[in-house]
Formats: sequence, C-alpha cells, structure tokens
Amino acid sequence: MTLKPHKIFRSNRKTVFLGFNQYGDLIVKAPKSMSDSTIYNLIEKYRDTLLKKQKNVLSIRQKVKKHLFQEGEEFLFLGRRLKLKFVQDEDLFNNKRGISTTEKYLLLPERFKTIAKQEIEKFYRKEAKKFFESRVRFYIDKYFEIFGERLVYKNLKISSGQKIIGSCSPKNSLSFSWRLIQAPIQVVDYVVAHEIVHIKEKHHQKSFWERLKELVPDYRKNLKWLKENWFYLREFLIYD
Repeated sequence: MTLKPHKIFRSNRKTVFLGFNQYGDLIVKAPKSMSDSTIYNLIEKYRDTLLKKQKNVLSIRQKVKKHLFQEGEEFLFLGRRLKLKFVQDEDLFNNKRGISTTEKYLLLPERFKTIAKQEIEKFYRKEAKKFFESRVRFYIDKYFEIFGERLVYKNLKISSGQKIIGSCSPKNSLSFSWRLIQAPIQVVDYVVAHEIVHIKEKHHQKSFWERLKELVPDYRKNLKWLKENWFYLREFLIYD
C-alpha cells in the first residue's frame, strides 16, 4: 500500500514530523530546505510503522459516536451520561426555558426535534461559558490564596476548538473549547488551572508545572484522561 502525504507544511523547523490528522490523512511538517524526494524516502523508510498508526486512527474514528438525536441516546455532560428525552414545554414549567438537564436526562422540548443538533450545540456553548467563568474565578482565588498574587485576565472566549482545548494569549485572553464541557469536572478544572498558570508563566518549564501542581495536585491523572479521550470529545456535533 502506497502512502502519500495529504499536505506538506514547510517552515523554519529543524526536524521532520510524519503524522496523521483525525481523518487518517498523512501530514508532513518539514524544514524549508528538505526536498520532496527526501520526504518520500522517509515515508517509505517508516512505511510499516506509519501504516499501523494510520490503521489505529481509522479504527478509533469508527468508534466515534454519531448522534441521531433519538429518544434515549446518551450525551456526555460534565462526565455524566445523560439520556435524551423529548418533553412538552409545559413539562419544563416555563415555555422560554428551552433545554435543561437533570441527573439522568438531557431534556429537549418537542419543538426542537427538527433542529436538535443546533439547539443542543447552543445549549452546550452557553453552559460551557457559565461553567468556565465560574471555574476561572475559583482558580484565580485559589492562586491568590497559595501564592499571594492576584492574577488578572483580559477576557474569556468560547471557541469551537478541536485541536486547541484551552489557551492563554500573550495579553492574557483566555479561550476554551466548548466541547470540553463533556469531560468530568476534574478534567475541566485541570485545563482551566493550566491556563490560569499561563497568565503568570508563559512557558512549560519546571516553574510552570510546580505552580500547576499546587493548584491541581493530581493534574497528571487528568492530563492522561484528556489525552486518551479528547479524540472522541472533539468530534462532538462536527458532522452534518
């Protein structure tokens, strides 16, 4: 089987990267000076290893859940598996209330049946913004309690990020992917705390990890969970 790169990105980097995107396409990142023939020789040299990685990516992709928005389907929300349940507006006590949750259910008004995907995404985005704002305040307060310094951020944005889960800009603007709201609370907290520390430490050197550990002692466990599960979460509601 022949492997051909889907895209070749050249930059000032010194090493070559051979990997796959979420669709199983081979992506190459190479130095500007590296010729096409050298790249293709490297692909052929590592062909067997690359094919195994591609097979693994495609296998995982087949397991990604595609929602049909049918009664009883499960949706992840803050680590809980909620079953979709269609209800009449009067069952929600307030015609303007829209989507809501209980311990077991994601309640969707009957009037949203034909636009379920759009309304559920709106709901997740709205809930994500409220939750992230709350956790950012919590960890800024905790940082102050531990280190005696009151950190200040410029603003908080909600993104549709699939690759970048959270970020802190050079000017301290925070951004989080709304899809993260599917993860358990402790995992969300790890990402929030990670970006809070970046307000002070604009790197991933030893001092950064030491401060993060003070905020989230078991951050390694949450980071591991994220690495193993983000592939599934990032695909949420991407499809048409």
